[in-house]
Parts: sequence; structure tokens; C-alpha cells
Amino acid sequence: MPPTTIPTPHGPLSIYFGEAKDEQILSCHGLAGVAFGQPLSSADYIKREDFMMRLASKQGEQRWWRIWCAFLGEYPGQVLASCKTTRRDMLMKEPSTGKVYDHLEHCISSVVVESAHRGLGIGAYLLAGIKYWLDTEGEVALSMLYSSKEDFYLRYGWTPVYTPELFLHIQKSFSETNWGHLKLPPISILHAKDVRPLCERDITALRSEISHVRIKEGEIVMTLLPTAELIGWLHGRAEFFGLNLFDKIPFNKEAICEEDSWVFWHHDFRKRCLYIQRMRSDEQERELKIRCLAALRWGLNSVDGEEERDYFYSSWHRPWNRTFGFAPERAFCMELIADTMRDISLYISRRIEDLPIDGEEEQIELANKIKAKCNACFLWVRLIMDELEGEEREIPVAKTILSWTVLAAQPLTVLELSVAIEQDLKIKLSSHQGAIEGLCGQLVSIDASKDLVQIVHATAREFLLSDEAGEFKVSNTKGNEDMALACIKILSKSAAMIPPRRHLLENKRSLPPSSALLEYATVYFSDHVFAASTSDNQILQELCLFLKKSALKWIETIVATHGLHILIKAAKNLKGYLDRRAKHESPINPLARAVDGWVTDLSRVSSKFGRALTSLPQSTFFLIPPLCPTHSTI
Repeated sequence: MPPTTIPTPHGPLSIYFGEAKDEQILSCHGLAGVAFGQPLSSADYIKREDFMMRLASKQGEQRWWRIWCAFLGEYPGQVLASCKTTRRDMLMKEPSTGKVYDHLEHCISSVVVESAHRGLGIGAYLLAGIKYWLDTEGEVALSMLYSSKEDFYLRYGWTPVYTPELFLHIQKSFSETNWGHLKLPPISILHAKDVRPLCERDITALRSEISHVRIKEGEIVMTLLPTAELIGWLHGRAEFFGLNLFDKIPFNKEAICEEDSWVFWHHDFRKRCLYIQRMRSDEQERELKIRCLAALRWGLNSVDGEEERDYFYSSWHRPWNRTFGFAPERAFCMELIADTMRDISLYISRRIEDLPIDGEEEQIELANKIKAKCNACFLWVRLIMDELEGEEREIPVAKTILSWTVLAAQPLTVLELSVAIEQDLKIKLSSHQGAIEGLCGQLVSIDASKDLVQIVHATAREFLLSDEAGEFKVSNTKGNEDMALACIKILSKSAAMIPPRRHLLENKRSLPPSSALLEYATVYFSDHVFAASTSDNQILQELCLFLKKSALKWIETIVATHGLHILIKAAKNLKGYLDRRAKHESPINPLARAVDGWVTDLSRVSSKFGRALTSLPQSTFFLIPPLCPTHSTI
């Protein structure tokens, strides 16, 4: 696939397409984790993807599961979009010959474009690259793309296929008496060792059935095969979650009823649901299908325990890409959820109030869209609402990461940036590096050798400081104001202490527990004050509080660790901030006058006591106050 050039407000980007290399896979996982990983943390999602890749490589072929990406030609490590393809076996009956052929098919999933580069055509280029590979090297009869964005993909030539799903919400009161009148035969539970023989038997039966299906001219009938490799891969994913969440794995994989009806399932403990992978029965015999539904119920109850769970009934039991008649037991299932839409409407109405949507009409429109697409699936609605709320929670974190990275006087470490986020937003990140890379991985990079967070390129900095960045624009004045306040508050909390007694001067004094951002705040707080907004008095208030309680301790720390030039720079920065305020504010402001007094004293301290402080920084508490004029601020 040849590269392409995409114009942007900051110049053209040279974009390349290819299968992700080892050094790009982690970026692809991080990018997908932001879009599809919740409620997993970025680190847990990456572990899951790595596990699934290793599991796929054990299923007979190394290339069974592939990851693709669009990346910058100049910086191959900067992935802008990614997706996955999974190879599937299928049967297809063609009308011209009436014969049944084995084919390969690739399922495309997890298509995601980095948020800062959406709307530029990168996603379309990625899909064009996948199409090019499928047409040249993929050797497949067709491809399928799993997505809920059918309107978007319709514009690029994809044909949406409606796949109905039934959703059963099993209550605690769901007991054996509900099924007593059916007088069902015994059901046997099968385990991992039973999967392959039953899959082979299932595929043999499918070959026979598809050969007898009548098709019209121009129509193709096809079915995806429930191979042991595919079933085992999904079971392996369930075992991964079971081990990580409960330190055990589910042993029950399937159930069979009188040797002629069976069902495969896999657990999704993360979403608290159980997925039916394959339901096998004779389409012409209603009783057998009811027995299969009973097997489904048995499997649900086996994991239900004492807790209320959500369960999901997939349409994969319908093997053909063709619509069949509405079966009696499906109508029976629909009766169970007849009242679900009313409950879903109430649930959406309650949760939509917490979303940042101001207008009532916009809320109603969003609610109607969700109800129209949910197919009475309560789990789907819940996940969508969780995603909408999650995106809103992620935006402030991403903004804070970008603001501190762009405006920091020197690159921050991962830990320092995490402390800054916690200071600004009052939240604690579960995975520091995972959150930074997951939310802003395409705009910031982490130097693995030094653990430093840096902007990826100067053009990215310019973009974030411009209006083109939209809601993620970094405001120079507001950003520096927030950073100045965070630094001053850290200093006030960490540096405030009672001056030591003279006879303890020679003793080594231990500092109280301090913030990881303390050293940065000590040196650079005045730089952020100088560039901060002068629209209110909050910075002056915090400065007065800090200087009154901790100025001497701060002077001692600066002189001992960095020298007098930082003290001089701080005095100049504070003076510059006050001068800017004086242009539009009365000079009699008591807070401004107090800070101005400190500016004067800091300048005089460095000039009059510089040599003594450099020789013995601890003398700050005993040398300076007695020798200062009585009218001085110190």
C-alpha cells in the first residue's frame, strides 16, 4: 500500500500503512485501550491484548490474529490509527454451481483513530490499506467489519448486515419452578476436552445442511464455522479474566441435550454477562429448540449464584446470512423482555441528566437514538451510558496532561506529572504511565531511559497552543495560573515548619513527607506566576500565605540546592507579575502590597547576605531576621 500525504493546519503529514511491528504494537494497544478498554485500566487492557496475541499464536498459525496501523513516515513509532483482523473459516454455497466451498474470511475490528487526528481521512486510509491487503495477500472471499458506526462505514462502501440479539436479564427469583412444566430431558455439562469433538461434529452437520439449502439466482448462502480454535480462543479470554479477577477459571464450557442439541458459551466476568457462542438444534423441530433454550438456562444458573447478573443471548445460533421465520421459542424469549423498553427508558432518563448536555431537546434526541439501537438490550444501554460518562471524565485528565506537558519549565517525570494531575483534579490514577500514554499517547511521549514526559514534536506544541486544538487548546495564561497555584499549594503544605532552635543548628534535620513535585515547585513556581492570568486575586492570596509561613525555609532550600540565581529570578518574576497587574488594578490592593514587600526583601537578602547563606544555608533562620529593618516584610 503506497503512502499518502494528508494536509493539516500545521503542514502535510506523510502517512504509511502496514502491519504493526513489535515497537508499534504497544502504541496500538494503548490507542485501542482508550476507545475500547473501559472499565479496564490501560495497563490491564494491554496485558489482555498481549495475552490474546499469544493465545492466537497457539491456535495453529502465527498469523491468525493481526494488528494493522497507520503511522507517521518520519516517526514510525507514532501510531495515528489501528485495527485488528481475525482470520475465520467459513462455508459458502454459490448459485452457479450449487457446490459448497471452504473459504477464509477476515473479521476487522477495533478500528480507532487517535483523537487529535480525527476528521483528516486517516481512518479511511487505514481501511483502504486493509482492503489492499485483503485483495492482494489476504486470499479471502469476503471480509466483515464489526462496528456500531454503520452510517460511517456505509459511506465507504460497506454493506450493513442487521444482526438481531436477544437479551435476558435473570433475576434472583428465577428458579427451577419456572421450567417445571416443560418436562425436559437431562442435560449434560461438557468441558474443554469436549469442545473439539463437538465442533467437528457441528461443522460436519453444517456442511450437510448448507448443501441442501435452496438459493435464488444471484444469492449466496454462507456460514462462519464454529471451529475449535475460535471457540477455544474465546474460552481463553474468559479464563484470563477469571484468573485475574477471581483466581480461578470457569470449567463448564458447553451443554448437550440428548445428543442432538447443544450450546457453547463463554463468560465475560468484566461485563457481568454470559455470551452464547453457538446454539445447535434442528430448525424444523420446536421441542429440540426449547431443550436447547433450557440448556442455555442451565448454563446461566450455573454462574448466577446469589448475585443478580446480566446475560446476553447472541444471534450466532442462526447459521445463515439469511432471515428465517420467527421461531416459537424466540417469541417466548421476547415475552420475557416485553417490558424491558419501559425500564430502559427510565434508566436512560435518570442517567442522561448527569451528562454535560444542556438543552432538553438534545437530551431527548440522544435518548431516542440509544433506544432505537438498543434492541431491548439493557447491557448495551448500560455500556453506552458508561462510555459517555467515561469520556466526559477522561477529558479533564487529558487536558491537564497536555497543559502541564506543554507549559512545564522543564520536562516532568511520570510521577511528577501524576502528582500534578492529582493536585489539579483531586483524583488518583490507577496506572500513571498507562493513563498518560492511553489518553495522550499520540501527542506526548515518555522517555523510557529517563522516565520523562515530553511533547512529541514542536509542531504538536504549536497546535495545542492554537485555536485549531478546539476544546483541548492549552491556554497559556490560564494554564500557567493553574500550575502556579498547584506549585504554591505544594510548597505551603510541604515546606511550612517551625524554625529550628539555634543549638540544633548542627544537627541534621529531616524533612516532613513531601510531594514528588516539590523540587519542581521550589524552583519554577515563580515562572508560572509570571505568565499567569492577573484577572483575580487567588494567586496573590496563596503567595501571601506561602511567603508568610515558609519564605525562610524556601530561601534555605533554594540556596542549599540551586544557588542564589534562583532567588534572584523569583524576585524578578514576582515583580513582573505585579507590574502587569498594576496596569489595570489599584496599587493600594493590600495583597499586592504584601507581595511587593516580599519582592523587595528577597532582592536585598540575595545582595546583602548572599555569601553567608551560600556558606551555611541553615543560617537563614538566625542571620536574616535579626539584621533586617523592623519595617521590612521579613
